[in-house]
Amino acid sequence: MAFDEQTALSYLARAQEAGRLGHAYLITGSDADGREAFGLSVLEKLAGIRVPQLRAAESEHTAVIRPESLSRRIKIDQIRPIERRLQNASGGILKIAVIEEADRLMPQAANAFLKTLEEPPADCLILLLTGAPEQLLETILSRCIRIPLRALPIGDTVGPVEQALLAALRPQFPKPGHNGSGAIALLGAVNSQLSGVRDTLKKEADAKFKAEAKELRKTTDSHDFLKQLEQASKAGAQAAYLGHRRTVFTTLLGWLGDCLSQTAGHPEHLSFATESATTARVGQLLGTEDILRRLTHIEDLFSNLETNVSENLAVEVGVLEAFA
Repeated sequence: MAFDEQTALSYLARAQEAGRLGHAYLITGSDADGREAFGLSVLEKLAGIRVPQLRAAESEHTAVIRPESLSRRIKIDQIRPIERRLQNASGGILKIAVIEEADRLMPQAANAFLKTLEEPPADCLILLLTGAPEQLLETILSRCIRIPLRALPIGDTVGPVEQALLAALRPQFPKPGHNGSGAIALLGAVNSQLSGVRDTLKKEADAKFKAEAKELRKTTDSHDFLKQLEQASKAGAQAAYLGHRRTVFTTLLGWLGDCLSQTAGHPEHLSFATESATTARVGQLLGTEDILRRLTHIEDLFSNLETNVSENLAVEVGVLEAFA
């Protein structure tokens, strides 16, 4: 399950107080501003560093990197200084490295950084912030403690994606013994969201690349550079699609989570406050054990989507098992 910011921050603070703070944490979530805000809270809580933006946290013991090249990738020459800074003695002062948009690490940079994760120096804390953890090497993922951040309440983040899915969720579980036709309709709504956005992002990326390539050919004839630009354009479209996909399934997860909160008597902790009447009814109909089982299916879906399994198959099985 995803954490709200205060719960995740308390978890890290308790780990530090007990001397059990890990050396590397993977901070994930669909909201880039939310990831940065949490990173700033971690720096203040654990190291007493209070700054308005992560980039302002650069100091002798704190390093922050983000994609800087034209292709929006993190290159190996950005990683080398961090490695050296973390290795330096600090007299017990916590040394911190923050990597924003960690999914943009180029292969050479990722492999170089992996060495630091495998043999972390003393008194170091590494924060990897990303909205696309599935883009990271499995060897990096396995060496980080994951902290998935919960989305803000629906009143703060409602958008067309959430609206469409909530509309498809409202007819679910109309009465005991329903036949599952609502789950099939919901699956159709999910697939419509995914396929429509995938096609739109591809067309936009192709158009953007053609326009940029046309301008660049006026100043360079480098085939390699244009190829890198094309690959970066495709990678950007894929990252945007994966972010949209996470929004789709985070909405389903949050809705079921609200049903669970309703059964536990905590209607004040809802992701979708405007749907409270529906989630209260469904929560009463299903009960805690059944909701937990359905939540497990959606969490399994998230895990399956990070593997080589067919996306269409994973989505169909996950949605139908969770809502049929």
